[in-house]
Amino acid sequence: MNTDQAMTAFIDSYFRAVKGFTAALQAAVSPYQISFEQYQIMRDIAMERVQTLTDIVKLRGVTKPAIARQISSLLRLGYVEQNTANEDHRRRLLHLTTTGADVERIITANARERFQIITQHMGDGELAQLTELLAQLNAALETPTNE
Repeated sequence: MNTDQAMTAFIDSYFRAVKGFTAALQAAVSPYQISFEQYQIMRDIAMERVQTLTDIVKLRGVTKPAIARQISSLLRLGYVEQNTANEDHRRRLLHLTTTGADVERIITANARERFQIITQHMGDGELAQLTELLAQLNAALETPTNE
């Protein structure tokens, strides 16, 4: 297979896989009037991976205004709340509300079911290998090119 054929095969496979998994995840989040990106924020808060808007920006590699819009919607829906940190009044800490925690758990359970189907189909070893390959792909994409 030459480079052009390999690139075409890769792009086709990538988009089919991402589109299929994204559709399943979108189906899980849409009843709650949020996007998958907003669910990711809620999950990161629930898993204590982030505490502030800045933490999310660093983790996701997106702009502060983009995250602020996502959080604004979550605040409006009553899924997330912001409180001022005791030790530094400039810091605004994010927390899930009771409703937000319930929504996050339901969506995660639905996503876990879909993921288990993928795991059963692929097997733990192949899924771990795919995850590692995707990490390598991300690393390669983050490497600057000489242009």
